This record gives sequence, structure tokens and C-alpha cells, in this order.
Amino acid sequence: MNIGITTSFVVGGLLLLSILQMTFTVGSNATETTLQLMAKENIRTISQTLNNDFSRMGYIQAGNSITGDVINNSSNSTKIIFQADIDNSTPGAETITWEFLNSTSGEYSSSPNPNDYQLKRTGPVSSGNVDDTIYPVVDFKLTYFDRNGNDITSSGNKENVRKIKVEILTESPDAISTKNGTKRYGRSHWSRTITPPSLQFNTN
Repeated sequence: MNIGITTSFVVGGLLLLSILQMTFTVGSNATETTLQLMAKENIRTISQTLNNDFSRMGYIQAGNSITGDVINNSSNSTKIIFQADIDNSTPGAETITWEFLNSTSGEYSSSPNPNDYQLKRTGPVSSGNVDDTIYPVVDFKLTYFDRNGNDITSSGNKENVRKIKVEILTESPDAISTKNGTKRYGRSHWSRTITPPSLQFNTN
């Protein structure tokens, strides 16, 4: 067989393999980027709503008043119940609840990602009606601090809370890759310490 033809076939085959490898890599990177963006977009939606709620924690229009504690004493590292005038309505504040349901009953069935659980917000929506909003998250954690910066998460004295650290972890609904039977998902993490202005006027 002509050695020139053989060489051409070999070189052509190697070139074809290189093109196929490059096409696969580009496609894989594009998929990974898309899934990462999905995780970031989900966490952006959650953080915007949470920021709005927490920044109005304890806020009430002039002439109205909050009955009881601003933050319910049953609040903990995965659940917070508080009062706030979210929609500037009359006669006053509404009760807002954020709760991470990190158990079997709290699995987010609408997502193919088995790591997703429900983060449920219960409170008024734009229409003014109280409703549940469910977000898929992998982890959600709250840490409460008093005016001296002490961690009082496990304390029942939530009237002393001045700052709240929020940590949220989300993943893409679909896996980026699978290796040795383990699936890898696109991840996005958000962490912020929020200082609700109205809580700073509390004398406790």
C-alpha cells in the first residue's frame, strides 16, 4: 500500500479525532456554564425576596404597632418567624415565615436533583394575599447576633437579635457530569449578614 496514502489516512484520522474532542469539550463547557447560571439565577431570586423581607423586619407605619415580639422565640437556624409591614398595608404588620424543610417530607419533587429541598416562604405577595412560595435549595442556615456580636441562635431571647447571617446553597437541577457513579452539579453560594434598621431601635 502506498505509504503516502497510509500517512494521509493516519493524519486525517488524528485530525478528525481532534475536531471531535474539541467539539465535545466546547459542548461540555457550554452545558456546564448554563447549569451554573441556572443555580446563580435561582439564588438571585431567593436573595432578592429575602433581602426585601428582612430589611423591613420590625418595620411598621406610623400610628400602628406590632403586637408581641418582632422575631418569634421559636425561630432557629432553619426557620424564622417575624413581623413586618411588607406591603405598607393597614392596619399594620404581617407575619412572615421562612423555613428550610431539610427532611424526606421536604424534598423538592419538581427537581431531578436529589440534593434539593424546599425553602418555604409564607407571607403576603404582591396581591396582598398570604401565600406559600417554594424555592429549591440544598442548604439554608440562619445565625442570630445581639448588639455585642454574640451568637444567640440557640437562645430563646430573640428580642435581643440585631443582626442575622443568612447562608444559602443552591445547585443546578441537572448534573454537569458523572464520575464513578457520583453526579456533579453546578453550585452557587450566597452569604450575607443583614442588619434590619427597625431592630436597632429596640432597647433590649
